[in-house]
Amino acid sequence: MIILKKYQQKAVAELLEKTYKIIRTRSEQQGTKLVFKAPTGAGKTVVMAAFLKQLAEDLASEPDLPHREFAYIWIAPNQLHLQSYRSLQRFFEHNRVLRPIQFNGIDEMCLHHTDLLFLNWQSISNEKNLLVRENEQGRNLDTLIFNTLRKGRKIIVILDEAHLFGTKGKKALEVLETLKGMMEIDVSATPLQRSNFEVIVDRHDVVEEEMIKKSVVLNPAVKPEEQEGDSLTIYLLKQALKKREALAAAYEAAGTNINPLLLIQLPSDTKKQSTLDKTIRENVVAHLEHKEAIATDYGNLAIWLSDGKDKVNLEDIEKEDSPVKVLLFKQAIALGWNCPRAAVLLIYREIKQQTFTIQTVGRILRMPEHKHYEQELLNVGHVYTDLSRNAIVIVRDEMDYFLDHTARRKSELPLVNIASDYLQRKKVRNRLGAKFKQAMRHAIENTWNMKNMFQSTNHFEENRQRAKEIFLDLNIQQLELKVIKEGVFDELKVGFLAQTETATFEENMVEIMYAFRLYCRRNCGSYAPVDSGGRIEGALKVVFEEYFSVEEHQTMKVVLHPNNQPAMQTLIRAALAAYGEIMAAIRSDEQDVKIVRWEPPVALHYSQNYEAYPVKKNLYEPFYIAKRSDGLFADSSVELAFIQYLEQHADVLTWWHKNTVGGQDSFSVVYENLKGKKSSFFVDFILLFKNNVIGLFDTKTLASDAEMVGKQNALANYVRQQNESPTARQFVGGVIVPNEAGTWLYPSGEIDNNFDSSTWQVLDLKQMGS
Repeated sequence: MIILKKYQQKAVAELLEKTYKIIRTRSEQQGTKLVFKAPTGAGKTVVMAAFLKQLAEDLASEPDLPHREFAYIWIAPNQLHLQSYRSLQRFFEHNRVLRPIQFNGIDEMCLHHTDLLFLNWQSISNEKNLLVRENEQGRNLDTLIFNTLRKGRKIIVILDEAHLFGTKGKKALEVLETLKGMMEIDVSATPLQRSNFEVIVDRHDVVEEEMIKKSVVLNPAVKPEEQEGDSLTIYLLKQALKKREALAAAYEAAGTNINPLLLIQLPSDTKKQSTLDKTIRENVVAHLEHKEAIATDYGNLAIWLSDGKDKVNLEDIEKEDSPVKVLLFKQAIALGWNCPRAAVLLIYREIKQQTFTIQTVGRILRMPEHKHYEQELLNVGHVYTDLSRNAIVIVRDEMDYFLDHTARRKSELPLVNIASDYLQRKKVRNRLGAKFKQAMRHAIENTWNMKNMFQSTNHFEENRQRAKEIFLDLNIQQLELKVIKEGVFDELKVGFLAQTETATFEENMVEIMYAFRLYCRRNCGSYAPVDSGGRIEGALKVVFEEYFSVEEHQTMKVVLHPNNQPAMQTLIRAALAAYGEIMAAIRSDEQDVKIVRWEPPVALHYSQNYEAYPVKKNLYEPFYIAKRSDGLFADSSVELAFIQYLEQHADVLTWWHKNTVGGQDSFSVVYENLKGKKSSFFVDFILLFKNNVIGLFDTKTLASDAEMVGKQNALANYVRQQNESPTARQFVGGVIVPNEAGTWLYPSGEIDNNFDSSTWQVLDLKQMGS
């Protein structure tokens, strides 16, 4: 018998309360969402099992509910559904209130009252899969749902790790639509969507019940003076192993037979990555075997790589007394993997990532015996990494930490799906090409004012003197890396790591080569980093050889040194701009206008330069707005004034949305600019009135935008075409300007200038929404 913790009991009670409310008030609706959010290690599956058990028992005895016969469908990604299926099989083994089954266990192609069906997301999200496609036997999901509903039964859908379904966008919505669930329960530590019905377990309560660790420490006790010629890769490995041994001794002193596990996350070594990534793995494996007597052949090293081809010594690795001391893996360990004895995490920086995110820290949060110990060493997690402080950002994947601000679409609000113009250049790949060396030469001569060999017979010496004038140090002897020392993650806070104390380590040439590649990929501007970073590497090496007679190893030190960053950033930005101009002159200006169906994205992400702004009728929660360095809002005063105007007319609006700029996630109308070229007009505001009219408005002031005429006429034409379509909703819209009377004006059709609004109409949202 499972005894629930206090926070688990509370969560079960709240889930039941909200479910009964949904059944009583929304039983004839479809897809009402109930969000269950609980941190990693809180026992979400146990809570859901207890909730379903109590719900099934109550439904059998509650006479006043409008519906009492329910079937349940539990969906999880990858193979997590099997793990959940086995867990709930054990849970219902004796009381049999619910019957956990898999698809092949269905006999009459109908879900019976109290059936709990477990499905794998991949098996139902592809039309080619057996569970989805039509067949002669009629054994498919559509038939199952049809027969179940025909029996008068309602369906409750449970989405395990629901945040992963949110990333599937329209496909996820289509699949969920086919299930026709009366309600959908989203279970996740980090749900992407919000709901009017939410149950949230606070991390503090889970820590109080001693289910998870109190905190996580980053790079504890690292000391540069102990590096002793080791690469930083090996030094941190030694420190992580030393910490594992200390934890093993502490567990032994506590009278328990737990063998703590060290997790080592290696960089990816896909085909597009260099041999530098592979070198780290080879060095780590060699040191473990030859210096620590830890190897796969000895049974104390396990390997679990993302490609699935290299899995060694994984059997029983989760057991507390498993002989495995170290697990090597790449990227993220398989979803749902639970190993409470994992206590130390070593993460090596990865070339393809522009910022560091701790995505696997949740793996070392669980307490192996569901209790805290007298020795505090055992009550915290330990993370080691070779990332510099500036690159470390903690995100929400496992610890509720945020890299950026996330606004989530309010799930209870209706959506729009409307035509949008997407401007697409023909046959242009977003990568730097061979012409980038030419662009770099142009930049170094025009930005740094360096001379080439044809302009001076003594250009090396002259350029070196010029380098001093722009504060570019060409004589760098050694590079150092500052890493966080004794950083503490407070699990109740979010955002960037607040700790500022650092330790300084020398980097060897392999590490410098690695850092140089990472630097070049981070500075590709709008071009694809994986495909373009190599072009920047090559171009920098070439121009430093041609203009300063500096060989490539020294070039990497010069480029990476912190003191040289102002000059280097200026050069690279100038080279990227020059490349754009070169390619614009070569390429045809012909562009495609692609008509796509637009609907508001599930979530919007904002940087730390944005701040929540209090509104009520925005489609997203919270609503974020950009702030300048002086603390003022970066959005124009006209836009802010219109937002306030919209909020004042909340009674006629279902929602309003501040459009984003760029890509297919943004709504746009194509117009012809003053140069005669096609350009995208990202309309500022999209409104949905309560009478289902759609409003498209763009805030301006008179004569503020030279392109206003083209934009307004394109938008007016779009509105007219949509209103003439027999299948479209009614549209209104146009550019709008404030007037001295405190109202807003907009043109009823096309205009011929951007300075005269005397014939424009007064915007009346109440009339539009009635």
